[in-house]
Amino acid sequence: MDFQALLIGIIAIAIGAAMMVLGYRLALILLPIWGFFVGFIFGAQMLQEFFGDGFLATTTSWVVGVILGLVFAVLSYLFWYIAVVILFASVGYWLGWGFMTLLGFSETGLIAVGIGLLLGAIFAVAAFVTGVPLAALVVITAIAGAHALIAGILVLLGQVAVADLGDGIASAIIATNAGWWLLALGLAVMSIIVQLKSVGEYVLEPPAARI
Repeated sequence: MDFQALLIGIIAIAIGAAMMVLGYRLALILLPIWGFFVGFIFGAQMLQEFFGDGFLATTTSWVVGVILGLVFAVLSYLFWYIAVVILFASVGYWLGWGFMTLLGFSETGLIAVGIGLLLGAIFAVAAFVTGVPLAALVVITAIAGAHALIAGILVLLGQVAVADLGDGIASAIIATNAGWWLLALGLAVMSIIVQLKSVGEYVLEPPAARI
């Protein structure tokens, strides 16, 4: 296992576990971290699509990934609803994309990507319309955390290459074995139960813009 896989795997597991257990309670801290995670993957993936390089295969892709990750993280920290949109949209996108690959559509095909974008947009709009109630934030952080956790484990086990993450976390998991995706969904359900029981009287107060 190279250092790149070790680093990505450990980070994904750490973020995933935190989101699963404390996604709602620590949303103000975890959402900017998730924003960096999403921006990093999106930046590296964007470079891959434009120049045909492997996902995180060059120093440039790492630099672009880190820069875009920092931009997403800062925006998520400064503006609560941007953080929420990034979270909901990324989860919707990866779930839609992953489900279409499960049905046999090409990971890079227009249908899989299009459905992913559509579901991501629906999730993002739903976040605004509903005002992000407790249940919605718990469910989304649980799903995001479970997928990140399983993806990180698979990277450390050598069953998912870092390059595969460029096709989306859910797609990378499904490409390995659909059973892993079912496990991720099962962990998400467990996370929802744990979070709802641990929330108690705590009520998340979305902060005003920090700028």
